[in-house]
Parts: sequence; C-alpha cells; structure tokens
Amino acid sequence: MRADTNSAALPRFFLKAAAALVLVTGAWWFVADIAALPAAWVAKLTAQSVFSDLVRHANVGKNTLELETHLRVNMAQMPGGQAAPRGVVAELVVDARPAKYGYSLPLLLALLISGSRKKLARNVALGAVWLRAPFAVVVISATATAAGLRALGVG
Repeated sequence: MRADTNSAALPRFFLKAAAALVLVTGAWWFVADIAALPAAWVAKLTAQSVFSDLVRHANVGKNTLELETHLRVNMAQMPGGQAAPRGVVAELVVDARPAKYGYSLPLLLALLISGSRKKLARNVALGAVWLRAPFAVVVISATATAAGLRALGVG
C-alpha cells in the first residue's frame, strides 16, 4: 500500500506544479516590471562598477535598464534618413527590459507552492533574494550582447 501512494505522488506533484505555473505566470504578467526592479538596480550597480571601462552611465526606468556606453560606432545614416558625412560617429546606448529575464521567479514560486506548505513564505522570500544576483547577471549579459551586436551593425 505504501508503494502505491509514493508512485502517485510524482504525477500529483507534476499536475499541481503545472497548474500553479499557469496561475503564477498569469499573475507575473501584471507584476513583472515591479518585481524586476531590485535585479535592475543590482545590474545597474554591477555594470557601473565592474564594467566602468565600457559603461559610462546606467539608468533604471519604470521597466527598462538603459546603458550608455563608451563604444563608438560609425554612422551610416543620420536620423531622418540622410546619409551621414564621412567620419561621423555615435556613442552606443542599449536598453533591456529586465522583467523579460525574470522567468525563473514564477517557476520557483510554482514549485514551492506545489511542494510542502511548511515555511512557504520564508522559502519564497529566500528564493527571490537568492535569484536576484543571477537574474542581474543575465540582464547585464543580454544588454552587453545587444551592445556588441549593435556595434557590429547586426542588431
């Protein structure tokens, strides 16, 4: 009898996790920009201190992280569609939406809800705090990749 209850536990957990993921992801849609702000602030501070030779200024807006870089790119075209005079360069500014990379938070919450209810609030808080640093690294990496691609004229 004991083996039957254990064999049913995994499918039950999976169904609970799938249902919780759908609900939590739906709720995440409405709070993503606000929930991503702490990671955006960490990404801003990290970009300005660790990548100070690349990032001149970082700004966190309502739902974006904007990095002004020291990268100079040749202008092929001026704003308005006019051809740029030879030798005109511009400094590259890239932006990212940190909430786009926060998919791990709803997944963590869905798994915690589907598991044990003991100390759920504490585990959610610890998980959210623990995921902020990797979340900020992903935001910086994505922004740096966009900067590199734009500097090459690809993005």
